[in-house]
Amino acid sequence: SLSLSLSFSLPPLYAASLHSLVFLYPLAHIFSIPLSYPLSPVPASCIGYYMYIETSFPRSKGQVARLSSPAYSTSVVGCEVTFWYHMYGSSTGALNVYVKDTLSGRNFTIWKKSGNQGNKWLKASARIANVTGSFFIIFEGVVGSSFTGDLAIDDIVFSKSCCGRNPCGEALADFQTSWNGFTQSTTDGFDWSRNSGSTSSIATGPSTDHTLGTSKGYYLYIETSGTRPAGSKAQIMSPVYREASPACTFTFWYHMYGSSIGVLNVYIKQGSTMKLAFNIIGNQGNKWFSSGKLAVGIASQFQVVFEGI
Repeated sequence: SLSLSLSFSLPPLYAASLHSLVFLYPLAHIFSIPLSYPLSPVPASCIGYYMYIETSFPRSKGQVARLSSPAYSTSVVGCEVTFWYHMYGSSTGALNVYVKDTLSGRNFTIWKKSGNQGNKWLKASARIANVTGSFFIIFEGVVGSSFTGDLAIDDIVFSKSCCGRNPCGEALADFQTSWNGFTQSTTDGFDWSRNSGSTSSIATGPSTDHTLGTSKGYYLYIETSGTRPAGSKAQIMSPVYREASPACTFTFWYHMYGSSIGVLNVYIKQGSTMKLAFNIIGNQGNKWFSSGKLAVGIASQFQVVFEGI
């Protein structure tokens, strides 16, 4: 099976509403959205929302819950994230904040705090560094020794300097909740599928997606078992992206595992013309790989076409 997830350089986004955050692999449990207490820091209101981790039974010491932001554009000098946190209770664990570089897949710690900080909201800020492309912010809550260790976050804001000029004008396609505007070709032999967990065939395909790294995350793949003859092609096309500058690049992650893997071709499509941007053949092993930054090289509207053979 061939599988993929994709990202472009990203549009400017200055603030993160907690309702827009996506859940990231809940090793203990996900952050929850409760009402009223503790009061939301800005403004103080008994009907405000925030995110928190519940540390009561059956949670155990050291378990973690992670929450990921949407993807943001390339970080520049002076880029900071500001947020409020509430860590109250005699057995409060830890709150860690990471920046994840979408190109390398690496996490970097940018802020951390542990233990009881009192029954009040506190403000924190952290500089975002060590990223070479678009990035996520990940909040990680760690369960303490007992149930009196709930911790919460609220009002996450990114500085304007985080959001440089976007040369492509489109956001991440991670396929977690939808097809992200991608459409099946009508001139190929079969279709791509959207899936989570393992594929239906043994000894091929991923068991987790790349975005979340869990069996709950989604990715796109082609199913090659059954009556599918050798050489059959499946194409899926991105939305039409706006005019690109010379700086426009895109990156995707691919998984090609199995003894009879075929070919993955990636094209830049302008009108009826398709230019090959990436090609790889055969079994690459049971893991996800980055394509690296690929230049679009077109100063007009374009689409990206993924072809599995």
